[in-house]
Amino acid sequence: MSPHGDIYLAAPGCRCVLKLNPDGNIAIVLKAEAPWSPTGLALHGEDLYIAEWTNVHSEQHDYRPRVRKVGPNGKVTMLGTWPE
Repeated sequence: MSPHGDIYLAAPGCRCVLKLNPDGNIAIVLKAEAPWSPTGLALHGEDLYIAEWTNVHSEQHDYRPRVRKVGPNGKVTMLGTWPE
């Protein structure tokens, strides 16, 4: 939960991260491009860290994780992708 009472949710099926505010309003915080999907979230202060994976349901097991950060101003920063 954020300092403002917001709850963040990973929605891998629609490739987005949602924010539920204390009033019950839902907003899209981030939309990942195919084939990435958000699978995990961590909140540190007002910075939201998002773990994303490609081909989550692939039988080939060619998963490629990446981590991005969304700052309080909405700016998205790529922190890393593995393997290159």
